Formats: sequence, C-alpha cells, structure tokens
Amino acid sequence: RMNTKTVLLFLSVLLIGASALQPVDFFKYIAETEFLSLGEQVTLKFTQEQFWFESQLIDHFNPADNRTFRQRYWTVDQHWDKQNGPVILYICGEYECPGLPEARLYPLVLAQKYSALILVLEHRFYGASQPFTDLSTDHLRYLTVDQALDDLAYFINWAKTGPVLNLGTERPWMTYGGSYPGALSAWFRYKYPHLTSGAVASSAVINSIIDYTDYDHQLYLSSLKSGKDCVDRIQEINKYVEDQVFGSGADPQSFKATFNAQNLTNDEFVNYFSDSLAGPIQYGNRTGLCALVANDTFEGRYASMKNFVMATNDPTTYELSYFQNDSYYPGRDAGRQWTWQVCSELGWFQTAYKNQAEAFRSQRLDLNYSLNFCKQIFGDTVQPDADLANMKRGGLKLDVSNLIMVNGVEDPWKWASRTVDYGQVTSYVADCDNCAHCVEMYTPTANDSWNLW
Repeated sequence: RMNTKTVLLFLSVLLIGASALQPVDFFKYIAETEFLSLGEQVTLKFTQEQFWFESQLIDHFNPADNRTFRQRYWTVDQHWDKQNGPVILYICGEYECPGLPEARLYPLVLAQKYSALILVLEHRFYGASQPFTDLSTDHLRYLTVDQALDDLAYFINWAKTGPVLNLGTERPWMTYGGSYPGALSAWFRYKYPHLTSGAVASSAVINSIIDYTDYDHQLYLSSLKSGKDCVDRIQEINKYVEDQVFGSGADPQSFKATFNAQNLTNDEFVNYFSDSLAGPIQYGNRTGLCALVANDTFEGRYASMKNFVMATNDPTTYELSYFQNDSYYPGRDAGRQWTWQVCSELGWFQTAYKNQAEAFRSQRLDLNYSLNFCKQIFGDTVQPDADLANMKRGGLKLDVSNLIMVNGVEDPWKWASRTVDYGQVTSYVADCDNCAHCVEMYTPTANDSWNLW
C-alpha cells in the first residue's frame, strides 16, 4: 500500500532502526519484489484488548505535582513475535479513541508483515482518558502538545520497564499517527529520537499557521479535478446561502430554520454550511460532493446539497454555548477540547481564501471571526502563537532520521505538512483521485490506486 520509497524504510525502521536510507533504485527493486505480498497475504481480522495505564502524570513539568490519571490503551498482539518482535505505537488524537480503527488498518498490515505488537494510546482529555471531572479552562491548561508528547514518552518507558507489559529496552519501536496525531508522531521523533527507531506521520500538520487560508484554496483546487462546472456550481450555492442570510431583504431566521439551525447566529450558520462542504473533500470523497451538483437545474442542485448537509452535520455543535459548556460526560463530543488546543496553541483557523474567485468559504469567515470566537469561549488572554509553536517543534524545518511523511494530493491540510523531502525526512504525496487526508492509513482494498502501493 505504500509508495515504492517507503517499503524498505519500514524494514529499516522496524528491523534495523538506525540504518541509513538506501538509493532510490534499491527502493524500486524492493517495491517490485514485495508489491503483491503486501496486499494479498494480509488477513485483516483482528482482536484488541483494552487496558488502563493507571499512573500517567497530569503535569510532567512540575516535579512537586505527583497527581496522576488513568490513560486508556489497547493491545493488538496476534501477529506479534514476543521474543524479538517490534512495537508499533498508534497515536490517537482529538476524539474518543476506538483502539485501532477498523477503517484504518494499514498499521495491521505492517504488524503482520513484521510480527509486531500494536499499542494504541488515547490522548489526554479525550474519550475516557480524563485527568479531571470537568473541562474548565483552569483544567484545560494541562491540555498542551508538550504534555501529550511527554505522555507518550512516559507510557513508552512504563511499557518497556514496568512489570505489566515488560517489553524490555532492546525492541525497535515506531510511532504512527494521522492528522494531528501524525504531527505528534513527527514531533515525538524530533523530541525523543532515542525512544523510537522511527516514525510515520500521515497528513501531519507539523507547521502551525494562524490564518490558514490555504485550506480553503485547496478545496477549490481539489474540486477542479472534477471540472469547472463542479466548482462554479458549489460557489453558486454558497453565494445563494450567504444571500439568504445576509442579503438585502433576507429573512435569515426562517432560512436557517429550514436546516433546523435557527439557534445559530448568522456567522455560525455560514461556518456550519461551509464546513459541511469541506468534509467530503478532506476525507476523500470529492467526486461524491461534485455528484451532488450534477443536476441540470439550480433547484435540484441546491436540494441535493441541502439534504446532504442536514444528513451529515449537526448544527448544534456550532453554537457558541456548546463550546462554552465545560461539563464532561461520557460520549461528549470533543469540540471544546480541540477548540482549546487550536485557540490556545496551534492555530490552523480555516479562514476564507483572500481571492474570492478561488474561495469556497464566505469572506465573513476571516481571522477576526475565529479569534473572536476563541475569546468568547475562553477569554481575552487565550490566543495561539504559531512562531513559538514552530520554534519549539521545528515547523517545516523539522529534521530527524527515519521519519516518513505521507500526504494526499487533494488534502487541504497538506499545506501545513511537508510534501517534499527535507534533510533526513522522506516525504511522499499520493497522487490519485480522492487521495486526501490520511489516505494511506485506510484499510487496503482491491480497488486502491497503484499510487498507494
């Protein structure tokens, strides 16, 4: 499933660890000889068991604070060689972790091929791995990238030396993550190169950007692959929606009510609608989105898009009060926690592209809208610092051995990642129809593009 350059890299990362990269011709030879074995000899049935790391530190940076919390993890060990097998640490992110996701089983392909143990670790403050009983701003200050990276280090050390897993200190380890966890995988390799032999970072947003207009522009560029008609018709619908909310003589409350979204402010509604159209492109269904606007009449195209938006996106999760609610309960959506990370540290505000002719989002969704939204939730003092984040973790100058970065050509997040080789870092962009966010992580199928091998 991986590009020709990465097959041998996995061999060196998992089995040798610190070996130097080999010439491109040798990569091609290995890929050609192993191409069929990766896809045809993998049994993708698996079982996983859930456990708890009982003593994760709440604050890794205050020696006087010995408070701990229970962090959830899973094991997948049916392919593992217990004597010599390596360990793949799959990093979960800004969501309730399901363990190894059934839709993203490429790590299982690697585990079977290399007789590896898979460990899956849930991110602090998400899912059941809650340090506190609420999500107050005072408690969320412990939700930072640096705390999360040290969670990984503390967990690995416990797994290697503690009596529960007792994996020993000689096995090769690699981390694997996608999107924000992909960035964590890269940042962890950069900060703690002695704890792993290598890392895979899929769609890894390693570069903090505050005013991330390139996300919106990539939606436009990706849609162009389906033809100019798709782009023009989506922009036509966006303009119609904005006119119904902000136009002269508009009745925004009645219009929003047709989406069951009457509780949203006008700006919140436009954001809700824009996000609904971005999702299919980000997650590899650009052709499906463009199919919604294939009808010959505007009325038919709008009806199809409206039905899609209502079926796939919940407007209540865009209300300001939803993010201001600091209570925690099992099953709660992670919107408040992730918004805290974005507002306090990381940025990546998905703002409208400045050239309106090549934008998908309303020009009202600018940086001021995002920053004001943060202030309304967390107060005036909470704001991200991209320069500080990139200074601490390298940004696009991150350089460390045995790091593989993979992106999809249509992914709007690729502009916050690395899409060309840099220093010791190997990068690959999968170029195929609907190749988007975390594309190589998905469960292999017989219909996969050859660009994913």
